[in-house]
This record gives sequence, C-alpha cells and structure tokens, in this order.
Amino acid sequence: MPFGKGKSFAGNAGRAEDLIIGGWQITGTTNWSGGLPWTPSTAECGGEEDVGVCRPNRGSGSFKLSPGSLQHPAGGNPYIQFFTPLASLTGPFTDPGSGHLGNIGFDSFRGPRAFFADAAIMKNFAITERVKAQFRMDAFNVFNHPVLGFSNNQGGSGTCIDCSGNGQITNIEADSSPGSTTGMRQLEFALKFTF
Repeated sequence: MPFGKGKSFAGNAGRAEDLIIGGWQITGTTNWSGGLPWTPSTAECGGEEDVGVCRPNRGSGSFKLSPGSLQHPAGGNPYIQFFTPLASLTGPFTDPGSGHLGNIGFDSFRGPRAFFADAAIMKNFAITERVKAQFRMDAFNVFNHPVLGFSNNQGGSGTCIDCSGNGQITNIEADSSPGSTTGMRQLEFALKFTF
C-alpha cells in the first residue's frame, strides 16, 4: 500500500507514524469456474453393451441440473439434490436398444459452478537496518462459499440418471490440508523474520 516513509502518501512520516501506517500489503486471488464434466449413465445395460459403458440416447425435453436447497432427511445425512433420478428412460433420455451405445457424449454435462476467493494482509516492520519482520494473516475461501462437487471423480452420490437416490451432493469439496481453497473458510497467522 502506498502509505508511509518513502511512499506516495505520508512519505515524510516519522518512525512512530510509519510503524502504524507504513509497510502494509494486501493480496488476493479469486476463482470463478464452471463445474467439472460428467457423463450420464444408466442402471443396467447388459443387453446393450457387455463392457459396462451404460450411456443412454439423448431424447426430447430437458434434464434439470441445479443445486437445490439443503435437505435434512429424518435419520439420514443432509444432502443437496443436484438432479432428480428418472423413474424410466423417457423424455430427456431414451434406451439405445440392444447392441447399441447411447449417443450421449462423454463428459457432456457439467457439475455445479465454483466460486471462492483467498486473501492475505501483511504488515512489514523494520526492526533494525538488517533485521526485518512480517506479520501476516491469510484467509482461504474468505467468503466461506461452499464449493459443491459432482462428477465421477469429484463426489456426489453417482451419475446414474435412473438409479433411485442418485444425484445427491452429500458434502462440500474439501481438502483437509491447511491452505485449502475449496474447504470451509480457514484463517492462518504467521510471523516471519529476515536477517
């Protein structure tokens, strides 16, 4: 920040004033991205393909994909419904028929979008001419925005579109390591000396 001794504002500040207003740094990063791709699959396709690739055909109509509100089932874990499973392959999806692989493209659907931001504020001190100190606070996922994951590798209860109970997001994407940008908000404080 341009405040304190030798800076654009209050450049003639004395030592005491410079200790308060000088040596500040602020930094931040923001990630706003589309959801990870995933491929819709069906429950049973032994008659169509014997290799376990169970893709339906694209039908008519739309298949609603949207994170709903948090559900609290009695005696169960809370979840967010990302899609509602179909009772049968009609409407937006159809059965490709015996010996055929469905025409739904690989990774043709997207999971929930992600938004999170990290920020840091630092205060630099000159203890002596050669010894310097820096106190800093880092905030990871500073707005505490949940990052919902849904794809084969990212989470959710599965990509089978006609399997009962599927389409549920049961957890936020969280890396347990300190400094994770996708978990809950984390604050980290540090003191560094250079000499």
